[in-house]
Amino acid sequence: MRAARSTLVAAAASIGLGACVIGDATEGSPVRFAAGTPVATAFVPGQVVHEVCVVVDADDGYVRPLSIASTPAGDGIGPAEGAAVQALPLDGVDCPSDPADGSTAWLGGARLTWQTGSGRAVVVLEHASTPAQPTVSATLGDDTLAAPPVTPASAGEIVLQGAAFAGYDVEVGDAEVSASYVRLPIDVRYRAAGALATQPAGGITLSLSFLPEGPTIFGSSTGGADQIVTDAFGHVDVLLLGASVPCEDVAVFITPAGGGTALATTLTCAL
Repeated sequence: MRAARSTLVAAAASIGLGACVIGDATEGSPVRFAAGTPVATAFVPGQVVHEVCVVVDADDGYVRPLSIASTPAGDGIGPAEGAAVQALPLDGVDCPSDPADGSTAWLGGARLTWQTGSGRAVVVLEHASTPAQPTVSATLGDDTLAAPPVTPASAGEIVLQGAAFAGYDVEVGDAEVSASYVRLPIDVRYRAAGALATQPAGGITLSLSFLPEGPTIFGSSTGGADQIVTDAFGHVDVLLLGASVPCEDVAVFITPAGGGTALATTLTCAL
């Protein structure tokens, strides 16, 4: 077993495949890092979740994220306390091959999880003998290190290049109009990203706005009017007071959480 070394920070060598990098340890030889191509595995509101294989020329210890920067800020990488180094290969992720320059082969790899909206981030890593206990983000999750605003590039960085969040497709079906209410059936899907096919966007909060203003939301199929959320199939019925819809064309704009605002449909007079 090889002793883990603290404060061993990666220096970027390439975009995407993240080739060999060298640390700045003061004891012994620095641990080298390389990152494989991130693999898209899931969607979350406004982001694509990737798994990333980071290989090191050590067979024990932890690979810990020290910082992450993205434009715009908001990406996250975890586990924040560090991922244990395991024997290669790691299932389901792309791990770099042994260096072609004849340097020491990769002895182990760690699996990191990266959430991104832009599909590109710069991370600073270290190799240590024990996991860390950093301050983490309440919004990204208890096991994810939050990205601060972008700072100038510095030594110790690896560039991750993955699939950017492509947004949502929002479809509004035919409105059911009566004297007392208007029912708007709404379906929301994540757009394809990387290896991920389009899929229903369940649990997504929607904001509705109208032009001209006037229609009043009084309920939905998944809850009240204060928070409109899609069900597990990406569907929700929004209920409007029929008398509140003016007798003129009303544009309906819908904004899914983490996505842009789009004109979804146009209503006519309910009466």
